[in-house]
Amino acid sequence: MTKKTKRAIFILIFSEFLVCLGISLIIPVMPFLKTELHLTATDMGIMNALFAFAQFVASPLIGRLSDRIGRKPVLTAGLILFMVSEVLFALTNYL
Repeated sequence: MTKKTKRAIFILIFSEFLVCLGISLIIPVMPFLKTELHLTATDMGIMNALFAFAQFVASPLIGRLSDRIGRKPVLTAGLILFMVSEVLFALTNYL
């Protein structure tokens, strides 16, 4: 494997790690949200299902976009949007 390939694989694995880290920060808070917002287990299931459905719908669109403009800009934009959403999630208790 070339150095460039190893670097690309490292970036992809690190990006996936960041996404998994973000999800692992949200999952433990879900029971608190359920209690605080008086949601049922069905409501929580629907929220999780909607996340999966949004990913199902967006994946082909983002894939086609990344074929047009390149993987790096799409990956960078996705990570920036993810970062912004995590910051907003963290600030919800303070605003």
